[in-house]
Amino acid sequence: LWCGGGVVMVAACTWAGARAFADQHVAACNSTFLHERTAHVVRRDSMPRIVLDDGGPTLARSLRMVARLISLVLLSLPLFVGVPLALTLGQLIPQIEDLCWEYALHAVHRAGPTYIKLAQWASSRSDLFPVKFCRTFERLHDSVFPHPWRDTQRILARELGPQWESLLRLQPAVIGSGCIAQVYK
Repeated sequence: LWCGGGVVMVAACTWAGARAFADQHVAACNSTFLHERTAHVVRRDSMPRIVLDDGGPTLARSLRMVARLISLVLLSLPLFVGVPLALTLGQLIPQIEDLCWEYALHAVHRAGPTYIKLAQWASSRSDLFPVKFCRTFERLHDSVFPHPWRDTQRILARELGPQWESLLRLQPAVIGSGCIAQVYK
């Protein structure tokens, strides 16, 4: 069964057959993925089709997306002021340029793994980007700030259940940290 949502074509001749298949398919998806899905039988080209619906964007998901967008805009605002300032006054006051690059590194860390990966790639392209940019962001190749232990505990509890500690024995000290994962002993 493919439970990813979308349209499923049914070779049933009757609407009742299509509806029965839809109910069975949705029940299998719900038991497999633990998500509530509903199915609608629609008519297209005189062939019954089943459209699976997982609820679409909810208000909570929409609010999280807006909050994320706002946080990314707020992270980048100081760069819109700092970069032109650093370019114009950087020769006179080198600390302004250094401060701007340090903030850019901090902002990339805070923005998340996609931005870290993009900065890692960009820092390896000294033919496209300034040397100072590459030197600043090449630190991301081997040094990414680890997230707190309580975040790891929360993620493990969500993914493995509240009794995850009986399944795994981890020491809270981080051995290594990348933009997507951390290593524990």
